[in-house]
Amino acid sequence: MVKFLHFFIISIFLLLSFILLPGVNITSLDKLDMKKAEAIPALNFGGRILTVIPCTCSGTLLVTVGPPKPGVFVYVPGASFLYSFYQIYKPGSFVLGNYIPGGICLASAKKLLGTKCIPLPNMGTITQVGTSLY
Repeated sequence: MVKFLHFFIISIFLLLSFILLPGVNITSLDKLDMKKAEAIPALNFGGRILTVIPCTCSGTLLVTVGPPKPGVFVYVPGASFLYSFYQIYKPGSFVLGNYIPGGICLASAKKLLGTKCIPLPNMGTITQVGTSLY
């Protein structure tokens, strides 16, 4: 009985709030200045891994990929999706994947600057990548 009473009171409250409060006119929604959703175009890369440099200050990896679609990219463990064979850490493996522009790789330059971290240039952050076994 108590459950029914709670349900009844909540139902009356909702019904009165819909009647008494001004609502949104559904026919006016098309007149709102709303922009359509747009996807970021997929930028892809692929080739043999030439070098893998650990970014010691930012906890990422700087991966240099050779031809046919070369570039220097940031791999972020936990954020970049890594498909089977998981050979992103090994130079010589082949990779194929997507990236988005922008990425941060901060590496320690102890020999040159003491304990300072310097940003290393790159083309973007890897979003997903698959690797070969060897």
